[in-house]
Amino acid sequence: MKIFEEENLDLYFKGIFLIDYMTVMQNVLTPINDDSKTSKAKAFSILNSFGIAHLADKKPHQLSVGQRQLTAIARALINDPKVIFADEPTAALDHTSAKKVINFLENYKKDTMIIIVTHDHSILKNADHVINMLDGTIESIDKERE
Repeated sequence: MKIFEEENLDLYFKGIFLIDYMTVMQNVLTPINDDSKTSKAKAFSILNSFGIAHLADKKPHQLSVGQRQLTAIARALINDPKVIFADEPTAALDHTSAKKVINFLENYKKDTMIIIVTHDHSILKNADHVINMLDGTIESIDKERE
């Protein structure tokens, strides 16, 4: 299936894997291996949406856990993937930052399949489908939520 080709996928893990010696901007640009003005402007725009554009020249050790998480999410979005797998995307975020991330993902929803694994039921209110699991077993499937 073409949608599952590598360039169409991106992952966001709750374990934040940033490259320590690179700046926030460099980390965000890593997946596209392009530091042109256009790519930097796009990265800056995503960082700005999350309220962390002012940290673009900082290194990961200079950031809070939440800021590192937002950087990792920005890195996952820089490629405009067709499918995003997000593992606990709001786990280390305060309420305001979590809302920014969910609103940003909501804007992606039209052109992107977003699969979120979470324990935070509050972020599922706008989901099209919800699969509830308990101890590795599917408990229920809620389709066409609106």
